[in-house]
Amino acid sequence: MASSLLSPVTLDAAPGSPLLRKIGWLCHAIRILAAIWVLWAGVLLVQQWADRAHVADLYGRFFHADLGAMSQVQYLGAAGLVFVDWAVAALMVAALWRLFRAYLAGHVFTVDAAVWLRRVGSLGLLATAIDILTRPLVALIFLGHLDTGHWGAFFLAPRDMLHVIFAVFVLSLAHIFKAAAELADDHAQIV
Repeated sequence: MASSLLSPVTLDAAPGSPLLRKIGWLCHAIRILAAIWVLWAGVLLVQQWADRAHVADLYGRFFHADLGAMSQVQYLGAAGLVFVDWAVAALMVAALWRLFRAYLAGHVFTVDAAVWLRRVGSLGLLATAIDILTRPLVALIFLGHLDTGHWGAFFLAPRDMLHVIFAVFVLSLAHIFKAAAELADDHAQIV
């Protein structure tokens, strides 16, 4: 029984195959939802940051400060940080897209798929870290100082911990799947 668990698994991913009937819709749905999310977030960022007066009002109300006189360097610096944050999340979505393309090709329990899963988790963790770091950096750019007593929850929120947990979970699965795929490959070479 143990040897059958370690034997390599080749999955048929031809159109109409049992694999695609079972997971194809899910793979396509996740890819579409991820693409919609990253495009939606990008459009919202462009809309928000295209209007300098809106940015000054929005952040000014949040920070209880008059940001109407912010310099072009402050505005572009803050916008640049926010867009870098979005770009890393977009890279995570691209890795997710590639992972599910591998699944659709039948490469579910392979080292290659585990490596793409690890990339998704790593980029998710990186995107979360950049998101957390971007908030105080934007405050420093706009205000020149931090006052965590008034808006400390802005810098670190419970949702950040959820994102970290999710990314670490994905990294854990990637590690487990990679170890299992390598073990199966080793076993196949012996048998």
